[in-house]
Amino acid sequence: MKRYHDKPVYLAETSLSLLFLLALLIKNLLFLNSINDPAVNIRAETVSHNLKNESLPFNTRIFFLISSCKSTKNKTESDFYSENNEINLFAFIGKKMSVKIFERDTTATEKFIGIDGDTVVQKVIYFDQRFKAKYQIEKSLFNNFKKDTISFLVYDHYGRPKFEKYEYAIMYISKSENENEFYLQKYMYDPVKKNDDGTWSGINGESIKELFENKKNGYLKARGIFE
Repeated sequence: MKRYHDKPVYLAETSLSLLFLLALLIKNLLFLNSINDPAVNIRAETVSHNLKNESLPFNTRIFFLISSCKSTKNKTESDFYSENNEINLFAFIGKKMSVKIFERDTTATEKFIGIDGDTVVQKVIYFDQRFKAKYQIEKSLFNNFKKDTISFLVYDHYGRPKFEKYEYAIMYISKSENENEFYLQKYMYDPVKKNDDGTWSGINGESIKELFENKKNGYLKARGIFE
């Protein structure tokens, strides 16, 4: 029968056993995500080693466990990709190459019937400025454009597009049925950054998947792009 003062020792032994089992679990889970990623294999071995290292304090080993889980989650969500060719949308992480104003035809006219029944001819009134943007595709997120670069039209009611101040951004592009041009879904972009480990995230730490899902279930759904 164990004495009362042996209880802390018993609990410590139990905690170490649980840590060992968690080490094996994390190692196996990381292995499933590391088929083509040597960096993840190395991280799996490191996590397993640190959790079994009895010279490290208990709290330190717990820290390694939590950090490894978070790192794996971030990498998985950074590798996010989805595809549905029936939806007129391309979403990708792009690097800005150029954003130039695209002049309109100031002589264009339009005809319509006035309230008095007469035909009225007047110059076309444009409510938005138009730009031509060119981006290098760093990573496809939704549907694959299958080219390294893309040019598309941008319409902005307030002047120059705000996304041009960011080097990298998720761009949400559709194809025009009439003009055979690509255009940015109006104001639809998310600035992103490339992390030291090669993964991508929002400038405020959001995952790439989170940013895409927010647009998908918000504005893009309201516009009928997604159901």
